[in-house]
Amino acid sequence: MTLQTSAVPQGRPRAFQRLVSRWAAIAACLLVLAITAATAMAQGAVRLFSAQELETTFPAKVYYLGKTAPVQLRNAAAVHLGEHGIFFAGLVDTSGYASGVQETYQMYLLLEQPTHFGTAILQPGAYGAGFVGDKAVVMDLGGHKIAETATQADGQMARPRPLQMMQSADGGVRLYLGRRWCDIRADAR
Repeated sequence: MTLQTSAVPQGRPRAFQRLVSRWAAIAACLLVLAITAATAMAQGAVRLFSAQELETTFPAKVYYLGKTAPVQLRNAAAVHLGEHGIFFAGLVDTSGYASGVQETYQMYLLLEQPTHFGTAILQPGAYGAGFVGDKAVVMDLGGHKIAETATQADGQMARPRPLQMMQSADGGVRLYLGRRWCDIRADAR
């Protein structure tokens, strides 16, 4: 008669150990994911999209004033505003539009949730927009102006890109066209 000191069934110790190892690995992965998600939610989860994420989420062509135009994905940006949704912006090739339209319609905006755009609050939807002088002008898809807000200049920016988003020191996000910018914040209503 042999005395068994372990709870591992005889004849299958390796299979049992592999099973326990797999479950331990799965539990560790789930714990890491839970901690990461909790941390992101606690921080408000303002996160800029990578170029690869933009290519898979931002439309290649957009509609405005009865026409479609390609988006310049190299000059596009998006930010996840925590639980408040995503804000997309991209420069548009406006060569098929009249010069008066080209002046104000420089970029396309897509919003999933109400968002502060400077001093204006934009509702979820798609918009045409542009920086004209020291103002940001936002239009509905029919070309009607629905909002106008002041922009600011960043004279410290060494090499501005045509369009970019950057997190600001106060936790917000700035949408830049060249050196001019407008603040973006989730509407917490």
